[in-house]
Amino acid sequence: MGLSGISKSTVSKLCKDIGESVSEFLNRPHTSAWPHVRLDAPYLKMRQGGRIGSIATIFAVVVNSNGKRERIGLGTCPSEEETFCTEFLSG
Repeated sequence: MGLSGISKSTVSKLCKDIGESVSEFLNRPHTSAWPHVRLDAPYLKMRQGGRIGSIATIFAVVVNSNGKRERIGLGTCPSEEETFCTEFLSG
């Protein structure tokens, strides 16, 4: 990311701050009505348990009543299976 000489403690603090912001975003209440919702789940490589494998990263994008796109959700799962999508949408 163009940074050099960054300490482990600085990286930890940045990750903590980012994690808190992401958590607030993902857990905010949704009270609007959306005429259009789109889900997409590209696969990304991720390290899990010392191994690298593919994981689906699901994004939810809506078009609000003003015609503007909003990102409303993000999640990961092993695949695009129905049970995960149902759980993702109900959250």
